[in-house]
Amino acid sequence: MKYFLASVFLLTTHVYIGYYVVVPLLHGVYSWWTIPILLLLSAIVIITFLLGLAFFHISSQPVSKYHSISSALLHYIIDYGMLRSGRAALKKLKVVSERPREYQEKMLKDLMAENKDTVYGKKHKFSEIRNLKDFRATHPLTDYKHFKPYIEDIAKGKENILSSEPPVQLSLTSGTTGDPKTVPTGNSYLKQDYNELGCLVSAISKENFPGWNIMQKRVWFYCNPTLTYSEGGLPVGPLSTIPDWARSLLVVYATPSDGFRISTTFEATYIHLLFGLRDRGIGFIFPGFSTTLLTAMRLMEDEWEQLVEDIREGKINSELKLAPDIRRSLEKALGKGDPKRACELQKEFEKGFDGIIRRVWPNISYIMSIDITNLKNTLAKSYAEGVPMFSHCYGATEGIIGLNMTPLQEEEEFLLTASYTIFEFIPEKDMSKPSPKTLFINELEVGQNYEVVVTVSSGLYRFRLGDVVQVTGYYQQCPTVKFLYRSGALLNLFGEKLNQAVLSEVLNDVITNVTDAELIQYAAAESTLLTNENLDGSKDKQKQPYYIFFLELKFDASSSLSEDLQTIEFGKLIDSSLGHRHHYYRRLRHGNQIAKPCVHLVRRGTFAKFKEYILENSTATANQIKMPQKLRTSGMLTFMLEEAKSKI
Repeated sequence: MKYFLASVFLLTTHVYIGYYVVVPLLHGVYSWWTIPILLLLSAIVIITFLLGLAFFHISSQPVSKYHSISSALLHYIIDYGMLRSGRAALKKLKVVSERPREYQEKMLKDLMAENKDTVYGKKHKFSEIRNLKDFRATHPLTDYKHFKPYIEDIAKGKENILSSEPPVQLSLTSGTTGDPKTVPTGNSYLKQDYNELGCLVSAISKENFPGWNIMQKRVWFYCNPTLTYSEGGLPVGPLSTIPDWARSLLVVYATPSDGFRISTTFEATYIHLLFGLRDRGIGFIFPGFSTTLLTAMRLMEDEWEQLVEDIREGKINSELKLAPDIRRSLEKALGKGDPKRACELQKEFEKGFDGIIRRVWPNISYIMSIDITNLKNTLAKSYAEGVPMFSHCYGATEGIIGLNMTPLQEEEEFLLTASYTIFEFIPEKDMSKPSPKTLFINELEVGQNYEVVVTVSSGLYRFRLGDVVQVTGYYQQCPTVKFLYRSGALLNLFGEKLNQAVLSEVLNDVITNVTDAELIQYAAAESTLLTNENLDGSKDKQKQPYYIFFLELKFDASSSLSEDLQTIEFGKLIDSSLGHRHHYYRRLRHGNQIAKPCVHLVRRGTFAKFKEYILENSTATANQIKMPQKLRTSGMLTFMLEEAKSKI
């Protein structure tokens, strides 16, 4: 009602000033002071009219009761503006998709012209490069080592090194699936990431989920990373860091802005849950990664009684380690409590946690979550039952790769963003060659696998990203792809190169066909990581190397396997399935070069602890962490062995 009354007041004011003040002035005698007053009043008339229409539109939609008049208006301006901009950007994207090679050529030409006078541009003769073929012929394929000396100069404050655009930060990669890197990031990339991409996702979401209301608040499980500074004064941190200028945009989320200042994972997740749960009208959840959503849901399952109590009393758990000013601000925002909502939540929690997201947020439209560990189906059968889940985009700190144009489609695929990133592709069979030939965006075949090579405005040229994708089809003339695996995330003892895609198929096949259990998460390692300190029990005297698997399973309550884990020999079953699916592995086993895998079942919550271990021992932050499915260090393997529940 208050928004409708605001609309009536503003529109009435518009009519009154226009009819009784502006019109008489227009028909009166002009003097030196009349014109500026007339212009000011005309501006007021226009503004009151537009504000009146905005509040009228707001009044026609369900609005969070935790909005004030001003915050609701700001929310409306942000989301309505993003939606309008996104629809325009979507039209442009469709035009680009009709002629992707043409736009790629134009991007390269502009990039070479802009950067021909940089240190790097002069060395690699950018001024002589006219097209993609010239670029491919004269510039080598690169990796991070190639750029490291240049990035070190940028970190010292030197300018015009890789790009003519001054970097505004050095963005840290997560380091969870490979060595951490720092990538110079300019405003043009941040504009793509925060503005254009966000607007596109908004338009695509509205198109596919018409029930989503732009005035609904949403939940973002964000943990504030700690920034450092380079020798030259550039901030160093993850790309997901919320810049100061974007703080006002947080009004669209259930958590007050001070909640986004929390730097510890448990406290941040608890606070986002607390403010999200008190608002029954949440429209969607943005956890970042599916592993983050699983962590949040398990925290909710463990802490629901305290969360309900906090909502009932209007207070925040005293055991949370919060800065005093943040606690005061959040408790003020929490208000006097909401016993009615607390009672409603308690009833739902007491029923159990299958489908809990839909039950506590009945108006939710979707969950927007990047899923690289195949948790989507697991979540859909438990906490997120009945709620659509999709990855909105495919990207990395190094560049934006693809956009999900069909979020309702079961098998996710991403349209290559031909207007953001210049692409080349290495056929999978040629990836190990010293100087493989690359293909351009218009030369790919459906069903074939390729390693992605990117050139981006931040100053990475012909950079081997390490991601392997499969071309699934075409959207107009532009390829759509699905992510398969990271080239470094392989089990590889004798050149067999078992990738994530094969391992996931094997594990799901074994577990689905021989048990009534469900695979939640897994990790694997080569036995060559074992040391004298972490020798793997019965395998410690094995001469042949082998794979080590760690599985977290969810068992049906009636499962006999949950009572006697020794009844199924997972190692043999995985060994058999691997031999069936991978001829090179089968040959190694027959030649007795590699031993049968060793399998450990781990307790519920082990991977949540593993996530904390990674955060403490890498440059990754809670917002960007990708749960590694290959253990890369002896420390990682030691941690998992210590957490192992049973060995089969």
